[in-house]
Amino acid sequence: MSNTVSESDRGFTLLELVGVMAVIAILSAVLAPNLIGVINDAYAAAETENLISLADQLERSVQSTATIPGNSSVSWSAAIAAQSDLPLTDVLQNRRGFNRTVYFDPGFLNGTGGFNGYAQSTGLAAPPVSPRFMIISDLSGNLGTQANDVSRFSAIWNRDPGAAIVESDTVKIERRHLGELFHRVLIINEYSYQTGVSLNGAAQLAIPAAQTGADGLLSMYLIEGTEVALFNGPYPTGGLITARLVDDYVTQRIEDPNAGSGSGANSGAAP
Repeated sequence: MSNTVSESDRGFTLLELVGVMAVIAILSAVLAPNLIGVINDAYAAAETENLISLADQLERSVQSTATIPGNSSVSWSAAIAAQSDLPLTDVLQNRRGFNRTVYFDPGFLNGTGGFNGYAQSTGLAAPPVSPRFMIISDLSGNLGTQANDVSRFSAIWNRDPGAAIVESDTVKIERRHLGELFHRVLIINEYSYQTGVSLNGAAQLAIPAAQTGADGLLSMYLIEGTEVALFNGPYPTGGLITARLVDDYVTQRIEDPNAGSGSGANSGAAP
């Protein structure tokens, strides 16, 4: 019986194994950077979409609660989580496990800084000066506090090359301007006594009484979606006249039938 081993039955020689391993090492060196690049690009694209979605949810929260959170992570993350039903961790951290940051323009209300959030109660006497916010995420590490004054915020917003935070392959920024969410509401009172208005079911605010030759006026800027309810006088015991949701620039008139203009309240777009 022959003990001859055929060419197909013999194993690899040490030299052949070394050659195979060398080829694998070369292929790994060539392909690994490309694979890592593809993975990083996928993370970056996904994070861009995630920030858009989170910003959408924050805008919806502002409309539904008439409240704008401040820069505190506890505040804005809770607002987004409540609106979206996302776990807080998914709001606060990106897929790489690094913290996201929300910056509201420090000059949001008055242009000079010091914005700590806003809870609508009586409305604003004037429109907000710079109602902007940014959601920022760095896929390579945690961000420090970088946009805590008006000039720093504006530099990042304007994509200044010298800004404290600059967009890159790993740094993603979603910018939003909330100016279109604030609408002027002008209430005109023809009665010679105060009437009332309630915002989102809160306690009534007084509408000034008409005086000789001039109607009483109350002007305020309200967040879109606010319910405005008008009450007859005398304030604050008059009955409900009408209610509506703010979705545009609006006038509301409380008419005195004794003035010959009918009764009730008319509303419509301001001229």
